[in-house]
Amino acid sequence: MVCKTKIMDVLNLFTQPVASFKLKEDLQKLEKFCLNLKDRHPPGLSFSNRGGFHSDYLNLKDKHLQSFIIALTKSYSEYAKLFNFKNPLNILGLWANINEYKDSNAIHYHPDSLISGVFYVKAKNNSGSIQFYNQDIVNHCIKPSHVSKYNELNSSTWRLEPEENTLLLFPSWLKHEVLPNLSALTRISISFNIGGCYKK
Repeated sequence: MVCKTKIMDVLNLFTQPVASFKLKEDLQKLEKFCLNLKDRHPPGLSFSNRGGFHSDYLNLKDKHLQSFIIALTKSYSEYAKLFNFKNPLNILGLWANINEYKDSNAIHYHPDSLISGVFYVKAKNNSGSIQFYNQDIVNHCIKPSHVSKYNELNSSTWRLEPEENTLLLFPSWLKHEVLPNLSALTRISISFNIGGCYKK
């Protein structure tokens, strides 16, 4: 009989889950909708964006968004189970981002919300990764010479390449940025905040 000895218990403290959902939205319809926003409301708002277009909050009742909002609601409801939030969550704000060549978004987080995320409407190769930042000061302790391979536990940053029709969800307090769009094509995404009260 083989006796299996338990060597150690591991508790991954303060992890920051980033969830990915593959949706089946009509990207051509959403692309046209976002580009029309840019044409009708230039130059847009200025928050974390460095260049590019950041729309105002979108109307959650707009007919062009209903399919996406249904999919988003289903996805964040599933993701929220990880946190044991007490009260029901709602979409606090939804906006479009359009980045042309070399446009980017500076490091930021999303205060006054619980879950944030991005949906990629149009994102070709080299159009700008999203880069997350380790909340801990791991970069002050771990140097490149200390590790043979970086992973989720020893990295100070982590990049994800955008994929069309993919939804990413992450905690609103997780700092992140969007690297410059180095492709010749427009990068279009829809971002949002989720929290405990509805905001028009």
